[in-house]
Amino acid sequence: MGRGTLTPQDLVAMKIVSANLQRLLKESGIKQADLATTLDIPKSSLNEYVKGRSLPKAGNVQKLADYFGLKKSEVDPRFSHYNYTASAMLEDINKAASQLDEERQELVLDFAHQQIKKQQDTASDSKDSDTDSK
Repeated sequence: MGRGTLTPQDLVAMKIVSANLQRLLKESGIKQADLATTLDIPKSSLNEYVKGRSLPKAGNVQKLADYFGLKKSEVDPRFSHYNYTASAMLEDINKAASQLDEERQELVLDFAHQQIKKQQDTASDSKDSDTDSK
């Protein structure tokens, strides 16, 4: 991918890093500005990480992990030694959906059914193309 283009994995990682940092800041009671100053990370950069708009560089992930007494993978999933498997993704989808009220859960289910239909249509189109070319 080109420079500045985020992969789907990067987008997921941004959300996870954001949630992790928000939780850690809340649990520790430290302010973003104070943390940025302590770790020598630009305030604007830390804010972008917390807001889920950018991913931290490896060095900054290490600084954050060290400060909170964590492994880098506990701050940023890109440093995890396991891949984000389909079962882990389904578990995360289930956790997220269970936090929604019933009406919103129905919307998620409807969206999932729409995606299944699109996937089936794409697979069907692909098979038709293969048959036509023979």
